[in-house]
Amino acid sequence: MSVKLAAAGLSYAMFVVLSRWLGAETYGRFAAAFSAGTFLSFVMLVGLHTEVLRMLPRLEDGAEKHADERWAFLAGAWRALGASIGLFVIVGVGVAIAAAMFGRAQWAGMLMSAVAVAGSLALAEFLASMFRALGVVNIALVPRDVLWRGLVLAAVLTLSLAHVEGDFVLAMGLTVLFLLLALGLQLFWGRKLLPAKGVAPQTIPSARTLIWDARWLAAAALASNLLQPLAVVAVGAVLSYADSGVFFAAQKTAALLSLPLIAMNMIGAPQIARAWAAGDKTEVQRICTHVAVTATAGTLAGLVIVLGFSGNLLAVFNPAYRSEGAILIILSLGNLVNTLAGPAGYLMLMTGHEKRFVLISAVAQMSGILTVLIGGTLFGLAGAGWGEVVGVVIFNVVMWGAGYRMLGVDSSVISSVRASFGKQRSLD
Repeated sequence: MSVKLAAAGLSYAMFVVLSRWLGAETYGRFAAAFSAGTFLSFVMLVGLHTEVLRMLPRLEDGAEKHADERWAFLAGAWRALGASIGLFVIVGVGVAIAAAMFGRAQWAGMLMSAVAVAGSLALAEFLASMFRALGVVNIALVPRDVLWRGLVLAAVLTLSLAHVEGDFVLAMGLTVLFLLLALGLQLFWGRKLLPAKGVAPQTIPSARTLIWDARWLAAAALASNLLQPLAVVAVGAVLSYADSGVFFAAQKTAALLSLPLIAMNMIGAPQIARAWAAGDKTEVQRICTHVAVTATAGTLAGLVIVLGFSGNLLAVFNPAYRSEGAILIILSLGNLVNTLAGPAGYLMLMTGHEKRFVLISAVAQMSGILTVLIGGTLFGLAGAGWGEVVGVVIFNVVMWGAGYRMLGVDSSVISSVRASFGKQRSLD
């Protein structure tokens, strides 16, 4: 929990100093390229990070056979990840070269940057999942969530104090290189924890087999990470890169309102899974109500600050953003809806309804992207913001409804009202 809170603070600080150093237009290009890379990283992962997290704990190390199976599975997963990243890098470089040949040098540079970010983020997510599955949470999370962000933050602050002019290529290069450095240290620190190759011969699963087995996990990861990064790219496409920077800054600030729900979900998700497996639906309902009510209290407290100081909060990134406080308020309302719905998504995932989760997520987030494009084109930055909120509302309302209809569990804060009303009626 403390690592995640530190990561949130460092991430916010990192993007603030980058914005201050780069300036509005260049930061917008950085935001668009980084967001595109974030989305592409989940494409490159093809669900392997979740497959590793799911499969490694099942192959206990007690027997030599299982030790060999763990080694063989990880070897196959590494090969599959390498093949996927390599394929997308080749395609990305080819498209970038073609763009440059047709006079789109800036597009080519942004695409190359996005591909570099995507490859490094995919590797980081895979390593984090692998070490989490091996039971070493600090080694899994600290290098990416704390060390990388801290290194970038320190480097950019040093460059700023040295009066080095902000540069897009330098910013992207530092971001990727420091992440790779952190991942190298992660592998060094955790090398003795990796399963060793045993004496029993084991067939290494093929990349095709592993990717096929993880197809629904890949779909779930993509469906869950579509709207926010592509919304930033869409804003840059229909408005300007400067607007992308404002939108990205507002996203990062509004996302802080979701920290209470993220923290509660980390605790509540495994509890939901255990209670559902035990057939205790009453306990599942109790957990969901507790998560929703506790998280909503924290989010509402943060929303009060946003409503009062939205322009000032954005001005932390760039003084020119002060007049754009409305976009922060709009995106914050989306985060409020997300919190009010409680652990709606986790309820579906933890009870074995991942296919329904994927379908709802895909429809909601693609609807959100479409409305971002339409809203941004017709009404500017505010229209794009409301477009993202549309996607968030569709996701949460439909996911909440599916959980209530299929499982008989109300994941939202409304469940506390139902419970209070039920107690009052019983007293009457």
